[in-house]
Amino acid sequence: EEMKLGSESEFAPYTEYIMTQQRGQLPATWSKAGKDALRAVAFQGSDIVDWITDRFGENGENHCVSDKDEEHAMALSVQRGYDSALIPIWDMFNHWNGNINTENDSIWDGNKLVIRTAWQIEEGEELYASYDSCLDCQDLDYSWGTQEILRDFGFVEFHPHRWIFEGKSMWFEVWRRDQFDEDEEYEGISIGEYLISWETEYHKFPGDEGITLLKEEVQRLERVAQEELKEQGSIPDHEWNNIKQFHEAVLLGTKLAIESAKTPSTCSSSS
Repeated sequence: EEMKLGSESEFAPYTEYIMTQQRGQLPATWSKAGKDALRAVAFQGSDIVDWITDRFGENGENHCVSDKDEEHAMALSVQRGYDSALIPIWDMFNHWNGNINTENDSIWDGNKLVIRTAWQIEEGEELYASYDSCLDCQDLDYSWGTQEILRDFGFVEFHPHRWIFEGKSMWFEVWRRDQFDEDEEYEGISIGEYLISWETEYHKFPGDEGITLLKEEVQRLERVAQEELKEQGSIPDHEWNNIKQFHEAVLLGTKLAIESAKTPSTCSSSS
């Protein structure tokens, strides 16, 4: 509603800035060809492409999106939002769980949001936040991973990648070893240049059945590469690049998970 008011909105400077954001950034607003290709890559049952239509479209339980402008507004409210609010400037901070160099108080701690650096920042150094491991995220990192970051924010995140096979009760992260100092200790399983960390408090470390399921996922992803991703066709460049990056990331992560699941110890050290 505020966006439709244009310059008459009391939030006009911000809403006008928001409306300059390019359409089609989130998979739910992509081209049909892009949606079909990503749907083929994504985990079975994922709503990565269809969440706006399924929840807010004509047949959704909360029908409030009936045209492209409302779809764009819905996508922006998720992509740029923090908890239940749109916060100017803060929504420009990029996400990187491998280098979170900011801290903030809770959005519910008074009618304000206080943000500060986590340590001394060098001139020209970029400030990063986390979109899923934050103070107000309410343990979202137990149910959100790299797939959900792509769904809600429109990009494939830098390492670490987090993969959640919820129906199979498996949760693991893939870090790069070069993200740690040589003498820094870490928990996880070292596989070449990567480190695999399994969450086992609420999920299971895969046994033979889990490894079989992961192998089937690798086979599915390799089949998708041959059948669905051989040619870009009519898929726009930014959609195609995200699809290819996502496919490569989940395929690599699943292969590493299989190797790590064969390793008896769940802890290792870089030293």
